[in-house]
Amino acid sequence: MPFNLHSTPSVMKISICAVLLAVLCQGVLSGLSRDVIECVPGQLVWVQCNLCTCNRQGIPNQVCAKMWCPPMPKTTTQNSAETDE
Repeated sequence: MPFNLHSTPSVMKISICAVLLAVLCQGVLSGLSRDVIECVPGQLVWVQCNLCTCNRQGIPNQVCAKMWCPPMPKTTTQNSAETDE
């Protein structure tokens, strides 16, 4: 059977989808948790607003953990005495 170049993009799409599905299933099955300091290698963990992969050392990927969260807006609270004026 000859190699069909037209089917190659479909094969790549299917392969990428399969890998993404495997990663997501692993995260769901292992239980996603937020702001984990230690984790199981390969586990998906939340660090602030980022979903990161736990590395071989048992900690979330540091690049993922530090780079992609938007800055938190500064909130100010007013004293009730200030609002009564």
